[in-house]
Amino acid sequence: MSGYASMLARRLGKEERANSDPWFWGYLFQGAVILGVAPILMPIIVGKTQSASAVGLVVGAFYLGQVFSPIVGKLADQTRWFAGFFLGGFVLIALGCVGFVFFESTPLWAACALLQGIGAGMSNTTAFSYIVEFKPRSEWDGHLGWLQTFYGTGQAVGLLLAAFLQSNLVFGMVLCGILMVPGILLARIGLPAGGPRPARREKVHHDSPSMGSAISPASVVRHYEHFHAGQFVRGLFGGILSKYSLWILSWFLLMIGVWMVMNFLPLLMKANYGISAGTSSLYYGLAATVGIFVYAPSGSWSERIGPGKVVLIGALGLIATNLALVLLIPASPMVQAILVPVFFAILPIAWSPLIVGGSALAGELARFSQGAAMGIFNAAMAVASVAAAVVGGRIAQAAGYGMVTTVALGAAILGTLLLFPLIGHRKK
Repeated sequence: MSGYASMLARRLGKEERANSDPWFWGYLFQGAVILGVAPILMPIIVGKTQSASAVGLVVGAFYLGQVFSPIVGKLADQTRWFAGFFLGGFVLIALGCVGFVFFESTPLWAACALLQGIGAGMSNTTAFSYIVEFKPRSEWDGHLGWLQTFYGTGQAVGLLLAAFLQSNLVFGMVLCGILMVPGILLARIGLPAGGPRPARREKVHHDSPSMGSAISPASVVRHYEHFHAGQFVRGLFGGILSKYSLWILSWFLLMIGVWMVMNFLPLLMKANYGISAGTSSLYYGLAATVGIFVYAPSGSWSERIGPGKVVLIGALGLIATNLALVLLIPASPMVQAILVPVFFAILPIAWSPLIVGGSALAGELARFSQGAAMGIFNAAMAVASVAAAVVGGRIAQAAGYGMVTTVALGAAILGTLLLFPLIGHRKK
């Protein structure tokens, strides 16, 4: 067994050296903050003095900021100043994290969260550009895959770090800002020469999706290239009864099922099961680490059995988690302490087949521009994450976090039912 592990480690090390650049390590720091520490600490800070509805508004602002990614991509393309947008994202994240500790009002907290989201969108989009603009086409897939692996690894590390920082929230958010300093320093190493860059003559559109194993809308590198509003509208509304439109509705509901739980994780775990934020973050981090290793096999499964069946695997995992979270609310504390971590761990692992199979299914079902198809797919997830935060906060305030998990379960079941007519579809 040790010989196999040693061989696997050598192979992965060789692959990593061939498909990564030094600046990926700076991107890992951003993943640790924007996907790991900040999403755990922010709801706790707001929830200490404000209502659940306020928590939803702040979390929603965080994800709303990431919706600006396509706009940032267009600006980066037009100005060709990728370094400014890429490194500027780190600066905005640092300002949003540190600024969070100086305020005690929902609007100002939402502004800081929005700043973090915009910063993440800036860096995510231009990180993608650094590969497709500066690397030969033959190296795109390998580099994009490892870029997202670094980001997902950052999330796992950040979640484990959040388990220890939740006892000192102010220090935790300040540390998030401080971590952007080494992040920027590492992110500058190996970047192509700064300054505006002439546009490439060859086509730089990447036809296949570039998703990541990290369970967050921020982990999705958005497809803005060759994207036009007209294509978006025609693609979404041109065939209301098309299989692609059915899939987008199914995907939206599945994402509601995911983000109704994930957006309020530390507060939901405490309210429903008496599990502390530190313990729930630890569970989340360990499961997210396992999910990284499920990401690559999900791609192989998608090619072998079809993306619809791979999505179904993830959707059933989502239902299993949400159903258990609902049924375990009235259970005894001892039963909760044992079973809640086991069933919750399914969700971060199920994310890999969901995102891999889901993005592939969107590409197969679309009968129009791939860029527009992926734009609509990403937009559905972005809108779902924001809606789940805002609506989920109001539900929690009116009926408690138990009702939030119940709504999440209903959305996951309905999204899965809409998926069934699409499972056997394969592009000819």
